[in-house]
Amino acid sequence: MEIYFVRHGESFSNVNDLYNGIEDIELTERGINEAISLSKILNNINFSVVFSSPLYRARKTAEYCGYFNLKVSELLIERNYGLLEGMKIGENYSEELINSVESSEDLYLRLFLFLNELNDRFNADSKILIFTHGTCIKYILSTIERKPIQKIKIDNGSLTSIIMEKDLSMSLGKYYNYKPKRM
Repeated sequence: MEIYFVRHGESFSNVNDLYNGIEDIELTERGINEAISLSKILNNINFSVVFSSPLYRARKTAEYCGYFNLKVSELLIERNYGLLEGMKIGENYSEELINSVESSEDLYLRLFLFLNELNDRFNADSKILIFTHGTCIKYILSTIERKPIQKIKIDNGSLTSIIMEKDLSMSLGKYYNYKPKRM
């Protein structure tokens, strides 16, 4: 099964370097253009189904790519940053704030629950398109590449693909953090 992940286009939180998990944030003009640029590649692939995170920035990216009939899954939502939501990335925060963030284990569990559901519902020759978030894509790639998520770069408005076998083994696909040249 080929799974194509699109990280949503640039949002205002990305520009301002803020933790943004489950808050609904608008795309910037650049984020809209990133999605439109990606549509040229995506529209040439015949997808079996298209999924999206329920968050506005992911759904709007899908719409700007030309996908309106989305299956929305809560399992694809960005990491819940708890009390850090909306705060500046890279600052030092109290243990209380840090402990309010969704754990890595919980994030892994829900992402792999979603992948298991795909495996159960779709054929090996299916092509699945997923509009989601950077942290979600990084966590999946970290298991394939066996490296920490901090060493994985996934840009806004980028396309990354993986191959998932029926035994749930995964490998990198044709695209990795791919961004087409802007129009």
